[in-house]
Amino acid sequence: MKNRTKSILSITLLTLSLFGCNDCDEIFWKKCDPEPMGKKGFFEMNLLDISTEPSKREVNILFQVLDENKIGVDDIVKVDLDVLENNEFIDTETGLRIDPGHIPSKIKTIFLIDISSSISRQVQQIKDASIALIDSKLPNQEFAIFTFDKDLYKLQDFTTDTNLLKQKINSIPSSELENSTNLYGALIKLTNNSLVSWNEEFSTTNILAINLILFTDGRHNADPSITLQNVLQFTINKKIYVAALQSPDLREDPLKEIANQKYFLANNIDQLRNTFQEVQSNIKKTSNSIYFLFYRSTISNPASRQNTLEIRIRNNTNNLNSGRIKTVFNSQGFN
Repeated sequence: MKNRTKSILSITLLTLSLFGCNDCDEIFWKKCDPEPMGKKGFFEMNLLDISTEPSKREVNILFQVLDENKIGVDDIVKVDLDVLENNEFIDTETGLRIDPGHIPSKIKTIFLIDISSSISRQVQQIKDASIALIDSKLPNQEFAIFTFDKDLYKLQDFTTDTNLLKQKINSIPSSELENSTNLYGALIKLTNNSLVSWNEEFSTTNILAINLILFTDGRHNADPSITLQNVLQFTINKKIYVAALQSPDLREDPLKEIANQKYFLANNIDQLRNTFQEVQSNIKKTSNSIYFLFYRSTISNPASRQNTLEIRIRNNTNNLNSGRIKTVFNSQGFN
C-alpha cells in the first residue's frame, strides 16, 4: 500500500513539474491569464495644461478624468496609464509620477440658500443640514454664504473658518420671511462677475476651482421679466450644483437645466442632510479627478523640436477622441 501511495504521489509531482502550476494556483488544464493592468470602464480624459522645465527635461501634464456620467474619477494610479512620447512608451528610467499634492490648489464654493416663506416651518432642519455640509468642508475648500428671497444677501465672504460659517448659518431668520423668490436674479448676480470673480485657474503651477451650490424648494416668481435663458447665459462654463427639496412649489425642469454639474432631490426635509452630503461628495470627486503627471524625458537634444505626447487609460472602453489625451510639447533646451 505504501509503495502504491508513493507511486501516485510521484506521478502527481511529475505532472505538475511538466505542465506547471500557474500563478493562480491552478494546474495545467485551467488557463489562468494574469489580470490586465488598468481600470476597466468608460473614461473621458481632458487636458487642462502642459508645461516643461527644460533644465530638468521635465514634462508636466495636468488633466482630468470623468466617467460616462461626467462625474469625477478619483482613483486613477500610475499603473492605470499608458504614456507615449513620440509614439513610443516612455522608458522606465523617466521616473513617471502622479502627485496630486504637488500643485497648490483651492476650491471656492458659493452656498446659495433659499429663505423665502415656503421654508418657514423647516428653517432649523435646513440650518442643521447646512452646518453638516460646512463640517464636511475639505481642507483646501473655502465657502461663501448667500441667501435670497426677493433680494440677495451676503452672509459671509469666502473663508475656511468653519465656526464663523456656522455662526452665519445660525443667523438665518426663521420668521417674517418674504413670499417672493428671486431665484433667477440671485443666480445672475452671483455668476455675472459683479459680486464674485469666477477666475478659475487650472495650470501646472496652480489650481483654483469655483462652484456654486443652490438650495431651493420653489421656483422663480419675483420678476417675470427674468427668464431661464437669462440665467443660462451666465451659468454656462460655471459649475452649478442644485440641491432641491420636494414641495408643491418646486419646478424641477428649469433647475435641472441650471444644474450643469448635477441635480439632487431630497424628497423630504429629513433627507436634506444626506442630499447636501451627496453634493459635497461630488465636489470632492471632481477635485480629486484632476491629476498632475510628470516625468523626466530622455530627449537630450536642446534644439527646438515639437514632440507628441499621448496619455491613455488601459482598458478604457471610450474609443472616441475624448478617451485619450493627445498633445505636443517643445523640447528646446533639453540637454
